[in-house]
Amino acid sequence: AEMRGHALHLDLGPTCYRDFVGTNLHAAPNLEPLGAAYRADALGISATVMTRDGFLAYGRRNHTVAFHGGFLHTFGGLLEASDLRANASGDLLAAIHRELNEELRLSLHDLRDTVVTGLVRDAAILQPELLFDVSITLSRRELLDRFRAVVEGQEHAAIEFVADDPDSIVPFLRTCAPVAPIAAAAMLLH
Repeated sequence: AEMRGHALHLDLGPTCYRDFVGTNLHAAPNLEPLGAAYRADALGISATVMTRDGFLAYGRRNHTVAFHGGFLHTFGGLLEASDLRANASGDLLAAIHRELNEELRLSLHDLRDTVVTGLVRDAAILQPELLFDVSITLSRRELLDRFRAVVEGQEHAAIEFVADDPDSIVPFLRTCAPVAPIAAAAMLLH
């Protein structure tokens, strides 16, 4: 990753979820002496979802996921082959919109604004993560109803909300443990 003028440029290569789990999670201690070049480092993409009535929405991960089970987390996933354009560049906006559709059943009509807020690395799983703020047209109640319709078998077991107010974030972080590093970074960057 590097800044070129006012643009963030990401140099990405092919990988998959299986390789990421193998190199970044299971084999990480064995690969550490070899260096970062031996990790899959799949690019994570995730969003802080902002409802029209002033709340930030985060998911409580279920306990069957490969990492951060039971933790509060952003909504998102990994850049996938289907997110690549014909010239092999990644369509990151399409990728985060796809993830929000899969996890919250949000359509393009539900989205008002999508902004990149930062690029961070989850030190626990050694994963780079591109963070977005996504404003939606739904209220907190409408989003919760949409989520309840698809919660069966999903990676998130619940949604938790915090007021979109700087004075609410730190108290929320103190009381909603455990919180995945990416969720904490997303809230603080927001």
